[in-house]
Amino acid sequence: GLLKDKTRLLITHGIHHLSEVDQIAVIKDGVIDETGTYDDLMAAQGSFCQLIREYAMSEQKAREAEVAVDEAESSVAGGVKTNADLPAEALKTAVVSDRGAVVDPTVPVPAELPEDDDGELIMEEKAAVGSVGFEVFRGYAQATTYFFAALGPIGFALSQASQIGISIWLQNWASTENSGDQASVGTLLGVYAALVAMYILCDMGVNLIILVSGGIRAARILHRNLLQTVMRLPMSFFDTTPVGRIVNRFSSDMDNVDELVPFNFSDFYFFLSSVIGTLVVISFSVPIFMALIPFLIVIYLILQVYYIRSSRALKRLHSISKSPLYQHFGETLTGVSTIRAMRVHHQFILDNAVRSDRSSNAFFVFTIAARWLSVRLELLGSIIVLATSLLAVLGREKLGPSMAGLALSYALNVTFSITYLVTSFTDLQNQLVSVERIQEYTAKKQEAPLDMPRDEHLPESWPSSGKIVFKQYSTRYRQGMDLVIKKISFEVQPSEKVGIVGRTGAGKSSLTLALFRIIEAANSHWAKASDNAAADSDAELRTIASLHGDPTTTTNNTGEVSALDTVSVEEDGGSIEIDGVDISTDPTLFAGTVRDNLDPFNQATDAEVWEALERAHLKTYIASMPGGLSYEVSQNGDNFS
Repeated sequence: GLLKDKTRLLITHGIHHLSEVDQIAVIKDGVIDETGTYDDLMAAQGSFCQLIREYAMSEQKAREAEVAVDEAESSVAGGVKTNADLPAEALKTAVVSDRGAVVDPTVPVPAELPEDDDGELIMEEKAAVGSVGFEVFRGYAQATTYFFAALGPIGFALSQASQIGISIWLQNWASTENSGDQASVGTLLGVYAALVAMYILCDMGVNLIILVSGGIRAARILHRNLLQTVMRLPMSFFDTTPVGRIVNRFSSDMDNVDELVPFNFSDFYFFLSSVIGTLVVISFSVPIFMALIPFLIVIYLILQVYYIRSSRALKRLHSISKSPLYQHFGETLTGVSTIRAMRVHHQFILDNAVRSDRSSNAFFVFTIAARWLSVRLELLGSIIVLATSLLAVLGREKLGPSMAGLALSYALNVTFSITYLVTSFTDLQNQLVSVERIQEYTAKKQEAPLDMPRDEHLPESWPSSGKIVFKQYSTRYRQGMDLVIKKISFEVQPSEKVGIVGRTGAGKSSLTLALFRIIEAANSHWAKASDNAAADSDAELRTIASLHGDPTTTTNNTGEVSALDTVSVEEDGGSIEIDGVDISTDPTLFAGTVRDNLDPFNQATDAEVWEALERAHLKTYIASMPGGLSYEVSQNGDNFS
């Protein structure tokens, strides 16, 4: 990375990371007590070695206390050490264990541990394989409504029938003139005008249905479903998914759905009806031509299947290649000041060019594949024209001039029609990849529902007071990761103020996130709302969960049902207050004065504001600034460290 040649300071309470660093400095009583590599400090048997031993012993005791809960993890890790006097190498093994367990290095461990994709830092974006499934077509048809989806092909069939009727009517008109039969010009023109009007109405009507009514509605429905789903996805999704991928769905994929898919459907229906109509007219004019149709169909199907497999995969690669480009662009905008300060803008320009090339490469190959198909379809179309001409000449004794001209005129257009039929169907499948990618997100598992199940027998005055009860609550940030809160139980009484205190990494932020359900319970569920929570039994909890179909309802390894029972204090006019200060490592400050940030509604006196700063040990720092409480804070607090 950019800091590979720089000195990087890692200040952490995660002792299991120390074996990976180059140099370790041990600070004791405000001074540096020891420095050196991990192996050197362990061999010195000093305060660092003692710290590691104490850490290993505390981890051992914690694991022994959770054997019932973590039995599966302990068996995979290979067992727990019981000897407190561990050698340095064994302690090193214990420290670097990603489970936090004291692992016995003498016990064989499986070469490959089970992997869980949910535990990855960034989930890899996967491309679908094979043809676009029927569910994708069905999903798009459902978004347009099945009525509009069925009306499209019917309208194009009527339009093509009108066009064929026009051609046949003109052929009969020419035959009548050549034979000397006199017919009413008004009748001939009237029928011709009626057929032309029918063709125009069908063609305009079906395009209006597909492009305006159906296409716009489908884009609106798919976008609404995508937005609603993304807004309800769990936080673990956003932790493992770069923003560029999400932006790609809402920008490039939605643009394809809005702009290209309706036109692809329109083109496909048009050229399909055109090809079928052409073959019908040629077969009607030159019946022997029907013997060639099966061979032509087989050849075109082979070309189409071969081309679609390649172009569809290239389209998916092109869609995926855009995500890193969007992600890099967003990261560049966010860190543009740092990039200029570090003077690495040339490297970022080069990285952007590399990502642009990768995205363009897939598109260029996709275009070349389309040209490959076009050449072969043009060749086969020319063969059809040649065959029609030869058959017309050979059958000139039975085939009149007007009928031969009709067959040849349609044969000349068949090359264009068949070429664009295959191309339009391929483009349709390629653009439906965007619908497939949108449906991939809309099908993702969402977080727990906003509203918990209510007991219909609760009194109307419920809740009469605000009370929060945690019962055997455990949670993790996402599947595949260790628990960050393990089986805690406590109660917060109405109007009671509770402060959450603990060292860094103790779980203060995790508990707050759990309280507001930013992260959900693991191996547990929410208890039903009741007038007397203490009277709820395990069987009742299971019954309520099964009735409401809560997908997160499970039981833990001990067979107990864990639950988080809450009531909405807002309905009773109360509020939830966290009476304490949790200083974030990434604070959010707004443009304005220091006082505006501390008291945005101007409800406190200067003395109260200074008292709050003194409690936070910031009074001296703020007082030293020009203007004190009137000191101007830049956007996002950039002038504060």
